[in-house]
Amino acid sequence: MQVTTIAEQLFFTTVRIDTVAANGAAGSGTGFLFLHKVGEQGFPFVVTNKHVVNGMKAGALEPVINFVCKAYHVQQEHV
Repeated sequence: MQVTTIAEQLFFTTVRIDTVAANGAAGSGTGFLFLHKVGEQGFPFVVTNKHVVNGMKAGALEPVINFVCKAYHVQQEHV
């Protein structure tokens, strides 16, 4: 499969974001992976809406399409 459009690229970079609020309530949302290049070095980011992660104490990222990859866990200090 040849990926040629931005929409097609987003299909393969979408992640589910599962969160836990300070009061223990669970939440979820989606985001997408973005690689920002500075010179020859790339810096990966997850782009999402602020309300998905604002005020959350913990969370995890999982690929929406289940490839062979592990979930990445994040803590509040990384959000």
